[in-house]
Amino acid sequence: MGEEWRLVIELDAEGALAPIVNEIVGELGAEIGLHRAGHALVAYADSPEAAGAAEQHLRIALERHALGHLKSSVEHWNHDEQQWEDRDGNPTEPADDEDGEGDEDEEYETRDGSWTVTVTLPHHRDAKRLSEQLKGEGWQASSSWHTVDVWTRSHEDAESLVAELGVHAPGAETAIAEN
Repeated sequence: MGEEWRLVIELDAEGALAPIVNEIVGELGAEIGLHRAGHALVAYADSPEAAGAAEQHLRIALERHALGHLKSSVEHWNHDEQQWEDRDGNPTEPADDEDGEGDEDEEYETRDGSWTVTVTLPHHRDAKRLSEQLKGEGWQASSSWHTVDVWTRSHEDAESLVAELGVHAPGAETAIAEN
């Protein structure tokens, strides 16, 4: 498996700017794997070069919307230690989305569906892989750190998906919630 990298840009923005930040996520999210994590934007990449390219796209978007940022960093996932590290190998502070308390996916409110299946997996890479697989099968899915949220139109569809997940992600924790 290739190395995993991420770009974290801490925004100098309060709640009033949330719609603009959400617009940027909507514009660039699929292109560079971008999501919002509290007061930061996080983009995942397969290489430090890809993270650098994502940073250039984001800086342009932030400037276009007159948004400032406090700092940015490119970090590498250490699979052995199960932690993010800077380029020198020092552990970094967890982003808001890693402690389970952050607002990880602002797209959640705009998803089409009345039921959500949440899948919790042991590793970030597993969540990314499952999300992409489910999207390829036509599900509305989004991954964030160790979880995947999948939106369905009915409780029956949600139950059917949970049964399928026994094949896609054996041993994963699943929960069904009505929106």
